[in-house]
Amino acid sequence: MRNYKQQKAHFASDEADSGAAALGNATELRTPPLQQIVDSETGEVVYLGKLTKKESISQARFLRFKLQNQARKILYGFNGEKPQVNSKGYEVHHRTCTCTRFLVSDGATLLKANKATSHHFGGLMNCANSRTCPICAAKINEHKANEMRQAANLADEKGVKFSLLTFTAPHTASDSLDDLIKGVSGALSGFFRGAPAKRFKEKYGIIGYIRSFEIRYGSNGWHPHFHLLIVSRDQLPLTKRSPKTSKPFSVEKQSLEWQWVLSRWQSMCIKHGLNMPNEYGLDIQNGGHAGQYITKFGSDGEILATQSGKSLTWDMADEVTKGHVKMGRKGSLSPWDLLSGSIDSDSDKQKGFYRSLFLDYARAVKGVTILKWSRGLRDFFGLKKEETDEEIIENQDEKSVFSAKIPSKLWRLVLNNEQQALVIDLIDNGGVDALATFLYDLDYSDLDFDSFKECIKTGDFISESVIQLTNSNNKNHFNAVDIADGQMTFGLSFLPNHVDLDLDYQISSDFNPHYSYLPSLD
Repeated sequence: MRNYKQQKAHFASDEADSGAAALGNATELRTPPLQQIVDSETGEVVYLGKLTKKESISQARFLRFKLQNQARKILYGFNGEKPQVNSKGYEVHHRTCTCTRFLVSDGATLLKANKATSHHFGGLMNCANSRTCPICAAKINEHKANEMRQAANLADEKGVKFSLLTFTAPHTASDSLDDLIKGVSGALSGFFRGAPAKRFKEKYGIIGYIRSFEIRYGSNGWHPHFHLLIVSRDQLPLTKRSPKTSKPFSVEKQSLEWQWVLSRWQSMCIKHGLNMPNEYGLDIQNGGHAGQYITKFGSDGEILATQSGKSLTWDMADEVTKGHVKMGRKGSLSPWDLLSGSIDSDSDKQKGFYRSLFLDYARAVKGVTILKWSRGLRDFFGLKKEETDEEIIENQDEKSVFSAKIPSKLWRLVLNNEQQALVIDLIDNGGVDALATFLYDLDYSDLDFDSFKECIKTGDFISESVIQLTNSNNKNHFNAVDIADGQMTFGLSFLPNHVDLDLDYQISSDFNPHYSYLPSLD
């Protein structure tokens, strides 16, 4: 007999109201100005609502994997209908198509970083692409934001000021994204060149800047723009705003210094084939609040706190590093919003429209640098040499400890059912026991449970050949015992005696389970 008990779980349909908001309503990525719970591994803010902190973080993780899976499906068309074939005879596809899926060892490992509260996968290929992959973007962007916070906390010691400068340019729905990227990139390069730029830097004692590139889509088409975190001895001229509406005053009511910055940006836009921006083409804010309010940070995985002791939500570092993936902003869609729309829109036509937009976006940003430190600025703050995105992902694994391993055959079943997030929830809350019993139920193995669990715990699958996956074509791996009024009750046989598991699932049209709440494991 297996040393686990029978238990039932109820699967309830929980469809969102409509459109792309279906994903965003459940759990938005870290979006201002919410003051909610911070995912300690990614820095994302998640809604509490009726959910606990763990449930909210679980929802955010589920959302990332769901969006990544959609990105994978769309990006199979990245190279056209006839993709290239390599020397080994395999089709060449976008790297995100294989990210966190293809094995580079004999199994998928569950790793946990020092001081982290959650596990992550190892032994898998990673695309390290923060532009198209929600999984890698969460890790990379939070790492880079933390580096910026370290610099911000040294502002007083170094005697410098931070200014958050945003450059935008007019655009229409007929403008191609490639042309807009070329235009705004050229305009920004021109802004910091020549004698006028040199005098501007000298006037404010500009030491350097961190440049972030953001692309969104709205009613007027693509909207690429730059955020720059300027580090200087003197504060840059700030945008004056209405105290009632927070909208910027007209150009005539702005300072002469501010008007000069706008005038130069306008000249550069015209020179590089763009229309002339109005007063909304420039925004300069005081970026010093990051250094004033952040009091705690360190290795990835720590929850940042403010001086009041509250968990940190959105700050200057987030605006610069994560603006291109913010979800849910009214009238302006991030790449993740496009993925969401391609899943949850009301009609197939709308879904196809969002799929096409995301594919256009992915092609346009190939090779584009999202975040860049100006030369010498990292040395000024005493930061180590900048890591590549690939190194950030790799170093996370190197700093983590092994908890469990899923053999390759079982990993395929996890992927088929899109249960990656569920696997992490199980080991986070129930340990290896919960994970092993779940996998054992999928496995239908002749191996006794204690031996199977030991293999999962140690990663030693020398005897893996005895594991017979006789149910590999079954997408659900559960036995339905009751279906009534849209609610499904399934028999689950994967829990050890000391573990209680309460799962609430969303059922898709093919009965492929997608959980909507974090397993509650006592």
